[in-house]
Amino acid sequence: MAEHLGVVDLHSHSTCSDGTLTPSELVAEAARRGVAVLALTDHDTVAGLAEAAEAALQHGIELVRGIEVTCDCQGMEVHMLGLGVNPGSGDLQALCKLILSRRRLRFNEMIERLRMVGAPLSVPETADGMALARPFVARLLVQQGFVESYTEAFDRYLKRGCPGYVEHNRISMAQAIAAIHAGSGLAFVAHPGLNPRGDDVVYEARQFGLDGIECWHSDHTHDVQNHYRAMAQKFDMLCSGGADFHGLDHPRSKHFGQRGCPSAELDRIRARLQRAGVERRSEQSLHDLASKSALHNV
Repeated sequence: MAEHLGVVDLHSHSTCSDGTLTPSELVAEAARRGVAVLALTDHDTVAGLAEAAEAALQHGIELVRGIEVTCDCQGMEVHMLGLGVNPGSGDLQALCKLILSRRRLRFNEMIERLRMVGAPLSVPETADGMALARPFVARLLVQQGFVESYTEAFDRYLKRGCPGYVEHNRISMAQAIAAIHAGSGLAFVAHPGLNPRGDDVVYEARQFGLDGIECWHSDHTHDVQNHYRAMAQKFDMLCSGGADFHGLDHPRSKHFGQRGCPSAELDRIRARLQRAGVERRSEQSLHDLASKSALHNV
């Protein structure tokens, strides 16, 4: 069993979604705080993984390639973590492209609604692979003087029911899990303790091949953490964990380098990824043999 001389954090964000540090800055901050294994899990994009991987080599950190997919479960917004994904997967890239296009439409509508209520934002050029989200709009509102703080931006403009809020056009949870699996990754329900119906989400996701639950999280109490660990054990699922770091000015910043996933759980995740990879290669070999046999019989 592997030994890790540092924290294992399997949930973090960069400027490619709603974080405030670039992928390389995020990795540098992780190294500074004693993180030994880091997963970059930006919302609905894998655009930052190449930069993060290069920085991880420089800082001696092991990078786990990840994503956090926004999806729908019975009308609720749910986040599905994908760990160990292949960013070059065609299925995963197609899913990201679909969600990012919907995010851009939503972002443009938010900007228009804010303009109509007296907050005409100047919008900087954004990269195609960036997952545009409300935190980015909130920072623009602060930077351009329409509000005093990030919290005020949400309270006045961006929370549900406020003039700048626009509902997501979400993909299904089944689509999210299928794309993560097609991308060679494992699917975990993210921070179920933040959802009043978190247990229902886990039960529903199991029908689509859910691999695990994020048990350790900055906003999970010990009782919530233990509840989902027990649920994972009951259903023979994996456990993951991380600070869900978004930047130095975010309330969860204090947990980065402090809250993470036990090394034993990382070993279980690695073993499952390896086993899944062997199974996929076996399935591909059988498919190739069947294809060759069909060609010979033509």
